[in-house]
Amino acid sequence: MKIKAKILMMLIIIFSSCKKTNEDKFISTFNQTKTYSISSKTVPLKSELVFSSMFKMSYLNDLLFISEIKDPDYEMKIVDLKTGSVRNFAKKGEGPDEIKYQGSNFSIDVKKNNLYLIDGPTYLVYNANGIKDKKDTLISKFSVDVNEDRFMESTYYNGYIIGGLHEKRFGLYNLETKSMVKKVAYNKDLPKGALNNQAFFLNHPNKNLVAYFYYKSAIFGIITLGNNDLEVKEKIYWKTDNEEIVSSTQRKIEHKKNQVNGFISAAASDRYIYVLYSGKSLNVNTVEDLTQTYLSKYVYVFDWKGNPVKRYELDQEVRSVAVDQKDSILYAATYKNNEPHLIQYNLTN
Repeated sequence: MKIKAKILMMLIIIFSSCKKTNEDKFISTFNQTKTYSISSKTVPLKSELVFSSMFKMSYLNDLLFISEIKDPDYEMKIVDLKTGSVRNFAKKGEGPDEIKYQGSNFSIDVKKNNLYLIDGPTYLVYNANGIKDKKDTLISKFSVDVNEDRFMESTYYNGYIIGGLHEKRFGLYNLETKSMVKKVAYNKDLPKGALNNQAFFLNHPNKNLVAYFYYKSAIFGIITLGNNDLEVKEKIYWKTDNEEIVSSTQRKIEHKKNQVNGFISAAASDRYIYVLYSGKSLNVNTVEDLTQTYLSKYVYVFDWKGNPVKRYELDQEVRSVAVDQKDSILYAATYKNNEPHLIQYNLTN
């Protein structure tokens, strides 16, 4: 009987160990926080335009700026939440002030009420009031010259461009002095290669803070900006083991079969960071299956110190999120029936 008891105890230990190994460390971070189940409503829109991808969205002054990289003619759509109107924005092409790089990014300057549309090394600046009045005149335009080590992705805040580089993990470009500070080396605790360390960046609306989220790993951090310097506070929940291959002609990633998707989308208010996280296997065979790996029904909420605060369970999976500055309404892109639609959630109930 003693032998049987020992065997049983060993099996319990083994199974417990397996369970811990398979546990998603990012998700388990929120085990001690409260989960709120919330229901969606369709955002009423007065337009015949349809959405194509909605990979990213941001809120500013009753407007939603929505990425539409699958649209053949325009990079974005603008939704006026007051009037319900939807229109195309940022025409693709080779003409003056047209978008030349596919999949351009953008960031929001709440203080100045501006949109910074990032087209490769060029930044196009528009004022939200003008956009609301359907006057899409550029108020400024500039290029960031960082030689060969240009930003992989970046955001704007208060006269600085902050983003990820190939040579170092983070770059801080001063627009006034046109100088770059490169900080934080890639090390053995991180995934191998710069491409495996690609992240998207999200600036705080009013403070010198920038959050970043890895695409291929569960790595999340907050950067504090100083005088031409930056300080990083980071949490590594798990990292990809993909290999990066660099030759004289190209840089690429050799994907492993056990690859898991990381962070999908994020939104910011003065108080909180709202994060969509996948955690799904990327070992898929169809485009439909791949699309599913970029959807989530959970929104994880951090404060700006990086502490987990709460979690929202949505009534359906979504691709991207945005939040108003009062933390009262969460906007989201649903892919119901493989068609992207705009929905909203009331966070104040």
